[in-house]
Amino acid sequence: MPSQLVLLPPHILRALADALNSRGPAVPSSPWRLSVVESDGEPVIGMVLDPLLLCPARRPAFQDHLLTLVLASRRDASTLPRPLPRDLTLYLLRELETCLPDLDGLSGHERVAISAALGNAAGAANTPGIAIPARTPSNPFEADLVIRGRHYRQMLAPARPSLERRLDRFRRRLHASGVETAMARLDAQAEIGAALAISSGAGGSLVATLSYRTRRGELPALICATQNQLLASVQATLMAEPNLLGARIPIGVDELQSLHISLMRGLLPDKALGRWRSGDITIRSPLRGHATARGAPGALLECHMAELLAAFDLGLWTDVDPLVRAGMFHMRFQKAHPFRDGNGRVGRMALSCMLAESGWPLLPVNIVLHWRRRAYLDAVSRAAAADDDLPLLHFLLKAVDEAITLGHRMLNLLRAERWRLLKVLGALGHGTRDSIRITDMLLSTLVAPNFGIWLSHQEVVDAFDELVAMDGLLKLHIDGRLGYALPSLLFLMNQPLPDRVRRCSHR
Repeated sequence: MPSQLVLLPPHILRALADALNSRGPAVPSSPWRLSVVESDGEPVIGMVLDPLLLCPARRPAFQDHLLTLVLASRRDASTLPRPLPRDLTLYLLRELETCLPDLDGLSGHERVAISAALGNAAGAANTPGIAIPARTPSNPFEADLVIRGRHYRQMLAPARPSLERRLDRFRRRLHASGVETAMARLDAQAEIGAALAISSGAGGSLVATLSYRTRRGELPALICATQNQLLASVQATLMAEPNLLGARIPIGVDELQSLHISLMRGLLPDKALGRWRSGDITIRSPLRGHATARGAPGALLECHMAELLAAFDLGLWTDVDPLVRAGMFHMRFQKAHPFRDGNGRVGRMALSCMLAESGWPLLPVNIVLHWRRRAYLDAVSRAAAADDDLPLLHFLLKAVDEAITLGHRMLNLLRAERWRLLKVLGALGHGTRDSIRITDMLLSTLVAPNFGIWLSHQEVVDAFDELVAMDGLLKLHIDGRLGYALPSLLFLMNQPLPDRVRRCSHR
């Protein structure tokens, strides 16, 4: 495979950056642009692609642009982009070879060096990954956690080969599917997806209601919680997988508090958003209501959380399974209970974020945890009470296995729906780019436009109404607003797992 990392001397990168900055913005209709950022005082140049124009099947989750090539002076200068097909990589390298030497202000020697570097990248055997720098424990607390993690890794070793094979197969299918964003967004809508029901209203209209009262109350509160979950999912994904020339962001205090603000806005008073609790707290079982444990003392909470987050920095866990690291952090976060409310939501988001940070594909874990909520809460409680992570790790291992099975089922459905919608929209006269954009909207939400997608363009509204007229889309009213839903997605989210799992539901 040709390399997606082009290595150049710092002085030539600086000359390229100056030439690009003086040229002004790229033409909006171009399928790609060059972005210049500073990294440790040195410029890094990335080739950013509009996937809707050139490669819609490669779009990363929640991102409208895809980082495809990086020009840097060293291998650890920035995060490498996800791999592209060989032919596409060669095409983009040829585009750069045409564009870069023609920039004003470059000397003849610099143009020759740039062409040689692009030629080396085209003939490279592969694109080497940039490893997270490992570090050793800096205190007894970190050392004890890492020893525990290695012990759990050995205990779960028999399950690793099968899990890694299944993850690898799912990763390949997901990255080539063109529906990765839809998968991620649907996972964030697990709670409302299970509760949403469609009934007939006045005049034969369709109305979205709830089939049962949820933990958040009635429909308006659940809509608010779902919109928050979608926003937080965007934050968490970009934090864990920065594809736009950003260095990896370790999950720290600021990141967790920011996720809490996004998840709980409109559900808690503003003064409680993104702040550790100041007093002590007794943790009560959400299933039975009785007290189960005490959280970390409020007076020690700030120091405790800083120490806990530092201890789970990825550099300490390079030789431990990502699931072990994420599960051990999740149990300790829930045991600390650092917020007055919303700890479960933030903890599950951090768990998914840690798995993505370690290179795992985006799995519909939230859907599995929602439908197996009773078993999940019981595993967390038993692990925290016994100070033994194994019950939770065993549960998470099964949950990930089920999430992979569910992911394949969702991929099959979403890919079939994607091609059907693209074909119908093309027959109705919509261009390729608009068809992809409209299809992405429909596949990404249970009820568009209510959950994070607003119909700001009349052509999108017209396209939705055309699909309704062809009986391919439901038009309904939800919380006083107009919505559109794909029947297949409503069915999937109401029955995502087999009956043996759904009997564990919290209903």
